[in-house]
Amino acid sequence: MKKWIAIALFLLPSFASAQAPDMDAIEAQVRNVASPHYYPVLMERYARGDSLLGREEYRHLYYGYIFSPAYEPHAPIPQIDSLLMILQQGASATREDYLRMIRYGETVMAHDPFNPRVLNFMTYAYGQTGDAPNERRSARRFDGVMDAIISSGEGDRERSPWHILYFSHAEDVLDYFGAAYKQPMVVGRTLEYFPLVQRQGSVRGYYFDYAPVYSKPAPPAEEPRRWRFNGIPIR
Repeated sequence: MKKWIAIALFLLPSFASAQAPDMDAIEAQVRNVASPHYYPVLMERYARGDSLLGREEYRHLYYGYIFSPAYEPHAPIPQIDSLLMILQQGASATREDYLRMIRYGETVMAHDPFNPRVLNFMTYAYGQTGDAPNERRSARRFDGVMDAIISSGEGDRERSPWHILYFSHAEDVLDYFGAAYKQPMVVGRTLEYFPLVQRQGSVRGYYFDYAPVYSKPAPPAEEPRRWRFNGIPIR
């Protein structure tokens, strides 16, 4: 499991109001210039941490990102590893380390603007540098993204999974809830089940739907470079 920092966030999910995202309706809204959910306007509000953004806005932000040309769920983001290396320093990390963490986080967010893990780390880093306004802004964004994901289903049953944009977001949700899990199992064309090491109440595991990820074909793997002689590969 990935390192998860406990920070003072107060997200109280309401499973009673869980509803799978209507992707056709969301696409129509985020593309409509006259819509209150027009995507460029929502993204600008998200970037500045607008405290008036509610669940519907965050659902349109999160799931509307699928229709952005920037959505590349299979692209590697190496800065996450650099960010984790700083966290591993623990108490020996300096203010400059936390500032570097924020810079790495901003780079990641340019590719995956709703990454729960990175939002969590950035909130922590802002707090460590004494930047209270950005700490609150980052915390609001974290809460909004997590609420959007959790509101997409009940999670504990196959017919009501949580819908996510990246494979890593599933692990982030489970880590947030302190759920130790076993090897996930594919149980449907776009569905995975994460059995828990130990039950959480009556819950034995959680389901995640990766339909958006599979809607984007992974780029073909590059062939390994080989030595050539007069254009003929040498094996």
